[in-house]
Amino acid sequence: MPKLKILPMNIEVDVEENTVLADAIKAVIPEFPTPCGGLGFCGRCRVRVIVDGLSEPSGNERVLLGGSRFRLSCQAKVIGDTVVEILKPHEEHKITVSGIEPTIEFRDPIIRAIEVRLNGVFEAPLSKVLLEEAGGTIHVDGAVLKLANVKSKNVRVLVDWSGRIIGLRENRSRNLGLAVDLGTTKIAGYLVDLETGESLGESYVINPQIDFGDDVVTRIMRALEPKGLIELRERAIAGIESVALKTCSREGLNPKDIVASVIVGNNVMTNILLGLPVETLAKHPYQPILASPVLLRGKTVGFNLLENTLIYMPPGVAGFVGSDAVADIVLVWKLGLNGKILILDVGTNTEIVLIEDWRRILVTSAPAGPAVEGAHISIGARVVDRAFRKARVSSRGEIILEPSIENPVGLTGSALISLLACLLEKNYIDEGGRIVEGFDVDSTGLKRITVYRSRDGETLSLTQLDVRELQKAKAAIAAGWRTILEKAGTNALDYVVVAGSFGSSINVEHAIRIGLLPDVGRDKVIVVGNAAGIGAKAIMLNGECRRVGEEVSRKAFYLNLAELGEWEKTWVQSLFLRPIKIS
Repeated sequence: MPKLKILPMNIEVDVEENTVLADAIKAVIPEFPTPCGGLGFCGRCRVRVIVDGLSEPSGNERVLLGGSRFRLSCQAKVIGDTVVEILKPHEEHKITVSGIEPTIEFRDPIIRAIEVRLNGVFEAPLSKVLLEEAGGTIHVDGAVLKLANVKSKNVRVLVDWSGRIIGLRENRSRNLGLAVDLGTTKIAGYLVDLETGESLGESYVINPQIDFGDDVVTRIMRALEPKGLIELRERAIAGIESVALKTCSREGLNPKDIVASVIVGNNVMTNILLGLPVETLAKHPYQPILASPVLLRGKTVGFNLLENTLIYMPPGVAGFVGSDAVADIVLVWKLGLNGKILILDVGTNTEIVLIEDWRRILVTSAPAGPAVEGAHISIGARVVDRAFRKARVSSRGEIILEPSIENPVGLTGSALISLLACLLEKNYIDEGGRIVEGFDVDSTGLKRITVYRSRDGETLSLTQLDVRELQKAKAAIAAGWRTILEKAGTNALDYVVVAGSFGSSINVEHAIRIGLLPDVGRDKVIVVGNAAGIGAKAIMLNGECRRVGEEVSRKAFYLNLAELGEWEKTWVQSLFLRPIKIS
């Protein structure tokens, strides 16, 4: 067994080979921080390497640490004798980290405030004072008219980036911004201070539309029914306002202080939110009515809590590729990545982007379906706090589900992906997905593999039908990126960027093993987390990010997989659970 020495405590322990360094440290120092849950987003579990017996750096380490003597302990594995130094062993970290967040310069935000003292003696007319404060860009007539009847002594004039008057605020009020990722399954919200650019908190809720269907196709079908579009729109509004309340409540803030919101999502979600007909997305050539930027008041959209909020919705691209994919691209641009970059925002509707040296951008989407989120799987679960999130094969050859949970409801989508890889490793299933002989057959004739048994005898079993559902979802995603690479004539990649709440929680090695991700080497894979939400926050805080997003929307070329006959053939080939080698 390799020996691990931890400084400055001088703790020395024996660890099993290939143990994740963070797990080995936490076994003897339970308070050691891993605020992002070991996903490699936050960089706060970094250690200094004194004697290097660790695995090769991951893609996340290359981005966050840049080849230094530091390592992310949640990414590195112990393969030989190792000595590391913990930098801040007692530092507490309370913020949930949902993704890699680059430095976002707080410059030309979506809204800014100009302070005005109405009880003062102006050395110039009020209109000229406002012009001077705003750098000569404000629409002064609107400002003066709004200020004429204000009784407060001190106010802030809120203006958007073009100088248009948005509203007035008393100086004691805070100006908050809410970035929203309106996902098919989840709605995530990110709260920021629009006076400092500081991130204040984040949270998510399950999209209330899920009662009407798990994926974009069932949402479209519901929207075509009488009153269906109205119901779906009301659910989307309720979900966004719920995440606003939840996020503000956690931080002790008033949601009425949210003066601006950037909302991103796929074109089905955003068009429904705006109350636009979706008939054009239900038939060839599957295009939305609107994929342009939108800037309007919350009241116009239909919000109640956020009725006075300025809503900005970045442009989408085409088809089912919406502003969430644009926000993904903005984040990757902000990370400074160059070369040939494949972005996979893995989820029910998986967005796929190929960037070639920023000269050409190809985009498409793959209908993975809800199986990747754990739905339609007999032991699948979306309730993360009561579900197994990981699967691995122990040194003794046992399949281990983690974390240890009493009365689990099932496995998350990421755990199911890992479970497939583990079953392959144990030869319990073959590359065609067939459960081998020797396992139980239930009353319906389905083969099943028991993967968990509680002390009370309760079991969780994966059926042959479950395996097939997971294969179909995996094949849709793999066929999508294989097709876009083939159309681009690309057989080499510099980076594979994995995004999305589901995509960010998968085990990269396991995803490569079953062919969900291209086999490019672990050092080229970067797991960025909820890139759409972080990208939306960047668009809110930085004018250059906003402009890049709109340029990307115009520049990107959309590939419709439904029109490509070879996609179906590639989908069939991709059903096999095997690595797909890419240079």
